[in-house]
Amino acid sequence: MPTPMTEVNEESIIPLENIYIAQLLIPTAIVDPSTSRVQIEKPESLGVTRGYFYFDPQRTNDLSMPGSAMAILTVEVLANSLRAAEDQSIRAGERFSAAISGFLGTPYQEPHIEKLAKVDIGRYILAQHQYIHMLQPFVSSSVSGSLPQQLGEYVRLVALMDESLREQLQGAIHWYGLAVASGDPAVGYLSAWIGLEYLGALLSEHWHPLGVKVSCNTCGNASGKDRARGNAGIEHALGLAARRQLWDTSSMDTQLRTLLESELQVAVTFNDAETLRNRLVHGFKEQGKVPSDYFAEANLYRRHMIHILNYCIRVMMGKNSRSLIAADHRTRPDFRYSLEFKEPLPRDPFVEQWFNEPKISHSYGRIGSDNTPSGEFEYAQWGTKAEAEAIKLDAMDHFSRGAQLYDLTADPNKREPVEPSPTWEDRAEEPNWRPFVPLEENTSQ
Repeated sequence: MPTPMTEVNEESIIPLENIYIAQLLIPTAIVDPSTSRVQIEKPESLGVTRGYFYFDPQRTNDLSMPGSAMAILTVEVLANSLRAAEDQSIRAGERFSAAISGFLGTPYQEPHIEKLAKVDIGRYILAQHQYIHMLQPFVSSSVSGSLPQQLGEYVRLVALMDESLREQLQGAIHWYGLAVASGDPAVGYLSAWIGLEYLGALLSEHWHPLGVKVSCNTCGNASGKDRARGNAGIEHALGLAARRQLWDTSSMDTQLRTLLESELQVAVTFNDAETLRNRLVHGFKEQGKVPSDYFAEANLYRRHMIHILNYCIRVMMGKNSRSLIAADHRTRPDFRYSLEFKEPLPRDPFVEQWFNEPKISHSYGRIGSDNTPSGEFEYAQWGTKAEAEAIKLDAMDHFSRGAQLYDLTADPNKREPVEPSPTWEDRAEEPNWRPFVPLEENTSQ
């Protein structure tokens, strides 16, 4: 008797994994190394199926050290989407860069994904993606006139405080800078947590003048419950964010309110934040292994803690304090340019047989109509005629690390909020494909 057919739940279907090949660049302090290729033994330790690396003294980018060689890492990954392939490739680059740092005893360097190709079973190219890095967010030149005076006022407000308070505040500001600068989500998160620890007891005195045992609706603390003063201050700050009350205070300006509203979408409780802190500090020893999703969780919490620390510093400095908003300094790509082919292109990118790169000219520091920094990009195809005819579609995805929020006008409360660009974390699974315009048509216009 035939087995009766059962209804298939489409949501439960797991997409088949595709094959992707990525090339990443990692600055090093190595001078005049051998340029021979070295195969990576046990590639699963990097989360890839195979890979190799070599050093190229001729390759440079803005993070390169003078006279040193660039490490070129090529890896193959299996993933069910472009987004997953990008994340796996970058994670492999981060692990490899950490190995370089551990071996050489040099500072860790962020890997930059440069190319990624989707290939068929024969390793022929189906689609190729190029990545552009702005490297560092920058401050709009429109603020240059008032910036020195406002920085001077910021320093003055810190200097006017009592010595004991000033020492704690300067410690918090120091760790805030380290949290913003770190490209590693876990390091950034822990740095922001340390900054909050500097202010925790002071914040508790500010928000709990009658003591920590008094009931507090924001913290969710019952009357009579004892707790550490430092924890009480941090717990209250997280409670304000969870209740979306950070932007209802007199010390909050439009820029910070807009940023918090867009980024603090998910409430983070004190218990959740402290649990992640403890797990990171103790190397997940209670769990027995490092969870695969801790990176994403640490990055989400990191953004919360950085902006909440910014807010708490302002609270301690007083309602007249002003500061720029921290952009996301993680060196993820800012632009992705993609090409898809009508038929598999008979090239194997694993051995660096990439499609001729599109000619890309770009400039930074332009000021848009809303006085925000922006990049200008122009694209032209310079491949052979046969290759150009093989191209089916192209697209350009633009991400943002918050650079548009680096504007500081005389009165930020009168400034219209800027609609945030999609961040790297918010990028689509696939590019927004659109018709390709050949170079000949561009030049004839």
